[in-house]
Amino acid sequence: MACDALGNTIMAGNFDDTGTFGSTTLTATAFDKLYLARFDVNGNCTWAYAMGATYGNEPRQVAIAPSGNIYLYGGFWGADAVFGTTTLANANVSNEDIFLAYFDANGNPQWAQSVGSFFFNDFPASLDVDDAGNAWVAGTISFTAMFGTFTLNEQGPFLAQYDESGTALMALRPTTADIARHALGTDGDHFICGKNYNAIFDMAAWCKRRRRINAGVRGLPGAV
Repeated sequence: MACDALGNTIMAGNFDDTGTFGSTTLTATAFDKLYLARFDVNGNCTWAYAMGATYGNEPRQVAIAPSGNIYLYGGFWGADAVFGTTTLANANVSNEDIFLAYFDANGNPQWAQSVGSFFFNDFPASLDVDDAGNAWVAGTISFTAMFGTFTLNEQGPFLAQYDESGTALMALRPTTADIARHALGTDGDHFICGKNYNAIFDMAAWCKRRRRINAGVRGLPGAV
């Protein structure tokens, strides 16, 4: 869930059979269908759309760019996922693929793309948008993965940046620890937290410092 500059609330989630959003009724052909909806400051639903895979959708996070356009980040199982005129294929229907989709302020899909290894299980973690409107996505890949022209070898966590046209601007692995959450600071710093099992942090290339929060969890401010 996220709020735009006008006070509208953008929500994403799942529904089975039918879902009613104000005067709009959406239909699912299986279960766990994905929806994206907007509600005004009075709680009225101004639009709602169904999308994604036939079943097994995992909407992880919604974020709004300064332009008012919308990013949706998550995962899906099954053969494919549909966002407007774009169909994302899943090479292994029993495994989870990650998607990043982008919509205008009225919920119309502008683009969508798969993120990660495309064959083995990949897991979305979090989404943030910076002041320039770029999306920062974090998660875990299970095999060598492509992010636009960037390649990350082997399994493990990732952090990638995409602009509003869907172009990957960077992809890196700042740590071998599982990333559960990534957040942007007001000064441009990046914060990640997650599980640490004798993890390695790339202090020279990316990380300023690391700090133990409690057993098995670390907070990591850094800069790129």
